[in-house]
Amino acid sequence: MRIALIGLPGSGKTTIGKYLARTLHLPFYDLDHVIERHYGTSIKKIFLQRGERYFRTIEWHWLLRLLANDTFVLACGGGTPCALRVWSAFAERKVKVIWLHRPPKQILKTLRTDHRPLFKNKPQSFLFHLLAARRRWYSKAHFVCYDATQVASLFNAVE
Repeated sequence: MRIALIGLPGSGKTTIGKYLARTLHLPFYDLDHVIERHYGTSIKKIFLQRGERYFRTIEWHWLLRLLANDTFVLACGGGTPCALRVWSAFAERKVKVIWLHRPPKQILKTLRTDHRPLFKNKPQSFLFHLLAARRRWYSKAHFVCYDATQVASLFNAVE
């Protein structure tokens, strides 16, 4: 089984992904963490030093490597699914995609922006604009989870 979690930064992809992987006895990968480990630096520094375009190139490379695994739960970066080639790769590999659709107001209550480069020096309304821009990509998901309490129901959906 291959499962990818998508959603805005702070939507719970890593936390819920670890829980889902543990419950389903699948390996868990966090795409951003894989990239950080390989490059020995933070996503924030990659953005600042090399820019978003460079980051998206290496992100695509590592996404393809992870999708080659037979089973997994993958926490994608917030911008990862915002490209047609990503959705084609998900479809080719029969990845079940779950959008963790946490409301921006909830995210803003708990989000630490210091390690999230897209949020640096941005007003709080930025998250609402980001959702509006990404909604068309996120809505391609097979399943939408509107509340963390629905996580248990995800098990039935993905099996």
